Amino acid sequence: MAESSPIELQAEVTRLQRSLQLFNACNRALIRAETETNLLETISQLMVEFGGYRFAWVGYVRHDPAKTVEPFVHAGEGAAYLESIQVTWADTDLGQGPTGRAMRSGQPCLVQDIDTEADYAPWQQSAQQHGYKSSIALPLTDRHGVFGTLNLYATIANSFHPEEVQLLTQLAADLSYGVAALRANQLRQATEQALQQSHEQYDHLVNRIPVGVYKFRMSANGDMQFLYASPRWGEMNELDPAAVLADPDLAFSVVHPDDLEAFVQLNEQARSSLNQFVWEGRMVIGGEVRWRHIESVPTPQANGDIIWDGIQYDITEVVQAKQAQENLLTEATNARDVLSSVFARMHDGIVALDTNWHYTYVNDQAATLLGRPAAELIGQHIWTEFPDGVGKPFYDAYHQAVEQQTVVDLEEYYEPWDRWFENRIYPDAHGLTIYFTEITDRKAAEADRLQAAQIHRELKLLEDVLDIVLAGYWEWRIPEHQHYMSFGWKRMLGYEQDELPTRPETWQELIFPEDLLVVMGHFDQHVQSHGQVPYYNEVRYRHKDGSTVWLICSGRVIEWDTEGNPLRMIGCHIDITDRRQAEAQLQQLNQELARSNQDLEQFAYITSHDLQEPLRAIIGYTQLLTQNYGEVLSDPIAQESLTFIIEGGQRMRQLIQDLLTYARIGSQPLKRVTTDCNLVLAVVLQNLQASIDETQAVITSDDLPTLLIDQTQMMQLLQNLISNAIKFRGGVPPQIHVSVMPPLDPTATYTRVDRATYAQFSITDNGIGIKPQYLTQIFEIFRRLHPRSRFPGTGIGLAVSRKIVERHGGIIWATSELGHGTTFSFTLSANLNENSQ
Repeated sequence: MAESSPIELQAEVTRLQRSLQLFNACNRALIRAETETNLLETISQLMVEFGGYRFAWVGYVRHDPAKTVEPFVHAGEGAAYLESIQVTWADTDLGQGPTGRAMRSGQPCLVQDIDTEADYAPWQQSAQQHGYKSSIALPLTDRHGVFGTLNLYATIANSFHPEEVQLLTQLAADLSYGVAALRANQLRQATEQALQQSHEQYDHLVNRIPVGVYKFRMSANGDMQFLYASPRWGEMNELDPAAVLADPDLAFSVVHPDDLEAFVQLNEQARSSLNQFVWEGRMVIGGEVRWRHIESVPTPQANGDIIWDGIQYDITEVVQAKQAQENLLTEATNARDVLSSVFARMHDGIVALDTNWHYTYVNDQAATLLGRPAAELIGQHIWTEFPDGVGKPFYDAYHQAVEQQTVVDLEEYYEPWDRWFENRIYPDAHGLTIYFTEITDRKAAEADRLQAAQIHRELKLLEDVLDIVLAGYWEWRIPEHQHYMSFGWKRMLGYEQDELPTRPETWQELIFPEDLLVVMGHFDQHVQSHGQVPYYNEVRYRHKDGSTVWLICSGRVIEWDTEGNPLRMIGCHIDITDRRQAEAQLQQLNQELARSNQDLEQFAYITSHDLQEPLRAIIGYTQLLTQNYGEVLSDPIAQESLTFIIEGGQRMRQLIQDLLTYARIGSQPLKRVTTDCNLVLAVVLQNLQASIDETQAVITSDDLPTLLIDQTQMMQLLQNLISNAIKFRGGVPPQIHVSVMPPLDPTATYTRVDRATYAQFSITDNGIGIKPQYLTQIFEIFRRLHPRSRFPGTGIGLAVSRKIVERHGGIIWATSELGHGTTFSFTLSANLNENSQ
């Protein structure tokens, strides 16, 4: 073998020195490392600084489906290289690099010349682009296998010598051990910290409950040693907990001398029987006698020792109250029971939450109320386990207590459980402690009291209101045979407050006997229907002065027994004497008005008939003068005067005939018959055929209904409206349509019309139209809107039409726009069984 040159020897020495420096530095890093991340970052940096490598990084195995490698730390020039590749330890193209092979094999993977690698994989391309010529991947292992690799890159080929590879392999093994040690230490610290937090939480919870808590061990030979005494226990007994842990006899020193023997005997009995120890007795605390309740539960140990977990609380006030008043025994016992239920035995539900809203403590009562085992809730998020609570009042109260760091008391009805709870919420730096107690029974009692008070107030208000509106209130308690009558009721009949006895016979004696039979019949119907049939009467009572008083008597049974018998009934009386008198007067006036209208119509008919004879004579003699003495009366003025006399007489005769027609409509009874309105329209169109032909009018219609109406008046009504549409035409031939529909026009100003029993007719034209301000005036008798020279007629047709419609129980109206035609609409009763009028 050829000897190395001095230069080569010097280079070898330099390389070895560099390797030793690197090894020493790495050992120091291993010794001084505090965290896993800090160790790996330091080793990577040392590889670049002392090892002379261009780039160093540590990757961790990820057990995802793609088996990727997650870069954890790196040093040197290579961040862009890691971003450009996706490393995997799966047996694929992406996993053929040194990192993947080292992870799969668990052995170092050396690539002395990246350019000459057999498989030109993507990692090679990226490595060449960054100037890397050689690399090595060193596996990091623990007892479970390979968990990562240390990856080094150099800028020259064949840069990793065998001794260096051996050194790096040992370094990787040391690094693996160091990481494992740091992880174990971190786990231990976390465990210790969690245990410490658990102890702190336990102490914190214990110190917040209003009792003293203790724990002691009793050996088989009777020796006793306190293991724990809460600060509250020390405060209650004015003893230092630390001193009691050192000298357990101090606990016995505060027991009252007269109760000490019984106390010791109970201890011995509990120890021998392994039963729960319960003692109530006196202690001397600071020279003052105080009563204590003490309970402890034994837990036998394998070595024969017994661990006793106990609680102690002050019952001095309870005992004193018991001694002062025996009827407070139940409350004192309940107070003792509430206090004795601390932890698993507390009647209050107790839960503790940390600052992240996770359960850290749940007692048995809380677990029962929540419907979940305590072990199942510990560590769980409250709003994940009970999402229905989000947005409820107690949800807001919890957050208020945390944000304001103040104690919050809350009474709330929780709908999912159908129960009421009293919540006391205590915040602190560790989270919340919540005490909650069910108060459903108490709230139910309060609701009953409030409801009774509310009913009483409402009845009093009702009575006051009825008095104000001059009405009377009454209440009948049927089984008790009592009948209360308000002062307003008595005042209606002229009596004072104390003049009438409160019994049912009072009002039964004041009511008219024939009306009493009706009232009692209505009462029986109301009772038999269990209130479905209303109890309503309009009856007569005798006033104190002997006059008659009309009253509305209305009421309702509001209480029944289990067999359906009425127990309590309330109602009111309203004085309607004035209304009854007014109705009687109105009925008399209506009868007189009907007679007057009939007389007027008869008078108009007779008058109109009698006026025609002299008028016919005037017109006839004037025409004879014109015919026989035309030569004598040739003067133009005389001729014009004769013409005026004849035309005036003819108009007067037409007015009289129209007035006669109008009067005849009201004076004769309706002759209702079942009438097909289509046939009526056909006759009307025959009567108007000459006008239709002259004006080239086009008249169409819907299929009209069959109604119980006066056929003659219906014909007159349609003829009036259609002839008007022809007369008041524009410059084009009339287009007229007769339509019918069940509902009424929503814009009309009528009231109290049953839409279901009426038919609506409409006659629509394309005539000259009507100004809106005249749409109601056109139905007045003899009302004209145009001169006779343009449109002849007397103006009575629409008045006649309105009278016909009203006699049929309907209404008539018009809608129009000047220059755009008019629609006349009217309604007629569609009831075939309606009585004739």
